[in-house]
Amino acid sequence: MREIFYLDRLAENGIHGLVPEAVDQETVHRIIVDELSRGKILDGSRQECLRIMGELKQRGAGGIILGCTELPLLLHPEDSSLPLFDTAILHAQAALERAIQA
Repeated sequence: MREIFYLDRLAENGIHGLVPEAVDQETVHRIIVDELSRGKILDGSRQECLRIMGELKQRGAGGIILGCTELPLLLHPEDSSLPLFDTAILHAQAALERAIQA
């Protein structure tokens, strides 16, 4: 989230990207590294991520990018009032579309 890769790409397309506050970025990082990457799916962590997503919504977010492949293990569209964008699925769909156009 600290890298500007997504923010730059969003800005190039006229979208203002938001990121969680630094303390919340650390929380998400901990959940990914200490839990999800080890197969631990904890409801308390889901609730914490939903809280962070709620804060982003209050700041004006219209959707949430799940930019780490582990996050969709924890967060599902039915959990959120905002659209969730699973980058693993989006990349796979784009690769398929490109492959069938060739």
